[in-house]
Amino acid sequence: MTVTVKQSLSFIILASALAEACCAEPIPPVLSAEEQAPYIRLADAWAKRLWTGMDYYVCGNPFSNRKPQWYPLQKYRPDLYTSGRASAVCKDPAGPGSDFFDVFVYRSFEPIVDSKTVATSRELWVHFFGRSEKVTSISNPLYRQHDVPYLPYILGQPYHPPLHTSEEAVKAKMSEYAAMFGVHNLWDNVKFKQRKFQYEEGVWIYDGHFYTNGLATPYSVGLEVADLPGMPLGYFVSSLDWCPTNLPSRAVLSSGQAASKAEEYLKKYFPFKEVASRMVYDNNNWLMYVKPNYNYIHPSSDYGVGISGYVPKRDEVRLAYIVSFESTDKEDYPRSAFIYVDAVTGEMIGGLDFSK
Repeated sequence: MTVTVKQSLSFIILASALAEACCAEPIPPVLSAEEQAPYIRLADAWAKRLWTGMDYYVCGNPFSNRKPQWYPLQKYRPDLYTSGRASAVCKDPAGPGSDFFDVFVYRSFEPIVDSKTVATSRELWVHFFGRSEKVTSISNPLYRQHDVPYLPYILGQPYHPPLHTSEEAVKAKMSEYAAMFGVHNLWDNVKFKQRKFQYEEGVWIYDGHFYTNGLATPYSVGLEVADLPGMPLGYFVSSLDWCPTNLPSRAVLSSGQAASKAEEYLKKYFPFKEVASRMVYDNNNWLMYVKPNYNYIHPSSDYGVGISGYVPKRDEVRLAYIVSFESTDKEDYPRSAFIYVDAVTGEMIGGLDFSK
């Protein structure tokens, strides 16, 4: 299996997320009612700003009678997003042993189908950066993928195309939403590489991979905007606040030096020794910013063969060469491996392996 650079970025980000999910986390503090109150007020203010007066659809298929039907259902409940049960909790520590916790606000609400009918209860949430007023993610399920029912009129036919939006209008609206949360230049191809921008099931989806100094980072921005009047926001997330501003921009090691060190590390630390003996450098390595995982070099028996279980802090990033190896035997498991070599110090800071 030959893994491309683009594929590797997804693998590396996913591996970091899984490692963070698997390890024990510090116990977050419990917020008192007085401590919760200001965050709930902030979340309610964002809800009013983003969704007051927006249309939605919550029942059945709006295309079932061949003429799409959409209704401004909030006229029945102007307090839709501010009257349900709400709570604020601390979650997501910045790293092992960290006392830096983010605050999440959850608000339940019950959409109205008509003046008498209530749809299934939903939950809106807002994620604040630490104990600040900075929003790093926000979600309203009424406007997210799979919840805006653009089902085909005939089973097996494509989903209905956009009714209320165009690509150009959505791009402008996404820029507007991102700017509200402090993210600018969303369509700058130097700053953000688009892993996804497409229309699916009534929702426009954007996923932008953040670059700095011309190199990929583990950080990204995502949005979902519904194809409804006003182009309501369904989801926003950004991890840019954790990206350090003092990252090294130049490697000390050359590409060849990194490959040579990676070969040494593979032979010494890769846990599948017989497979490692058949792995060869495939003349493919590249520079990027990664979170160290210390796989192979510091393995833990709790997390599988060769896996370290190390959880980096959110802002713990190293400039590294990702050096790729592939076995000459197509039946080997694993078949391919990456070795991370710090581009400044030359030390091994982890790696990943893949099956067929």
